[in-house]
Amino acid sequence: MILNYDDQRDDSKPKYENIVTKRVIDVAIFVFFLGICILFSNIHFAKHVYVSDYMIRVMGVIFMVGGVYMWISTEILNRAFDHEGKKQLIRGMAEAVVSRLDVPEDSIVLDVGCKDAFLTILLAKKHPDSTFYGVDHWDFGTSSRKQCIKNCDLEGVNNVKIESGDAYDLPYAHDTFDGIASLFFYHNYTAVDMKNLYMESMRVLKEGCPFVICDLVTPSRYGNPEEFRQKMLAEGIKKFDYISLSEAGVLSPFETAFLRLRNCKIVVGIK
Repeated sequence: MILNYDDQRDDSKPKYENIVTKRVIDVAIFVFFLGICILFSNIHFAKHVYVSDYMIRVMGVIFMVGGVYMWISTEILNRAFDHEGKKQLIRGMAEAVVSRLDVPEDSIVLDVGCKDAFLTILLAKKHPDSTFYGVDHWDFGTSSRKQCIKNCDLEGVNNVKIESGDAYDLPYAHDTFDGIASLFFYHNYTAVDMKNLYMESMRVLKEGCPFVICDLVTPSRYGNPEEFRQKMLAEGIKKFDYISLSEAGVLSPFETAFLRLRNCKIVVGIK
C-alpha cells in the first residue's frame, strides 16, 4: 500500500509547502538509472556513434555519480527547507524578511507570490493593526488560494486577504501599498525581464515605502547582481541593497556554501 504523505497530515493544522520540489529528486534518480543503463547495457552504442566502449562506460559512470550527487544534495535541501524538520530554513528566511520590513500601524502591505501564505501570516501576526494582501496565481508548486485561506483561518489571523493575480500584471492601482514583501518567488519567472517584473511591484508601492524580497539572485535570472542594482537605482528606486543569508544571521557562511545558497539574497529597498 502506497501512502500519500499529504493525506496523512492533520487537517486541523496549517499545511505549508516545501519549496524544494520533489521533481528535482525524480530527475536525479532518472539520471542515476540512465547511467546504470549506459554502463551495463548490452547495446553497443559505439557502433552507432563512433565512440569507444571505454568512453561509453565513462559516460555511464559520470551519469551515475552526477545522479547520486543531485539526489543527495537535493535531499539535504529538502530536509533543510521542511517546515516540520529540524532546520526549518524557510522560517528563518521568512523571519529575516519580517524583521526588516518596517511599516507603521494601519499599513496595507502586499506579499507578492504568497504561495501558502506562510510569510503573509507571519507578517500579519507581527502587525495585527495592518492589512496584508497575498497575491499569487499558484502556477508553481502545489499550494492554492483555498489552502492559503484555510491556513489563515487555522493560524487565527483575520487581517489577511488572499487574491489571485499575476506578479507581472498586478491587479492593483498605482501607489496602493505601504510595503511589499516576498519569499522565494521572483526567480520562478524565467521568460520575463526581471527589471520589469520588479518595476511592476514598484508601481503599486507608494513613494518612500519599503520592500523586502528574499530570492535567488542568480545570473540566469538577474544577470550581474550589481548591474541589476544599478538599473533599479536608475529607475528612481531610492535604496536597493543585497543582504546574504549569513549577514542576516539565517545561516553561517559554511552552511550557505554547503547548501549552495550563496545566490540567495534578501533585497532591502525603498521606492
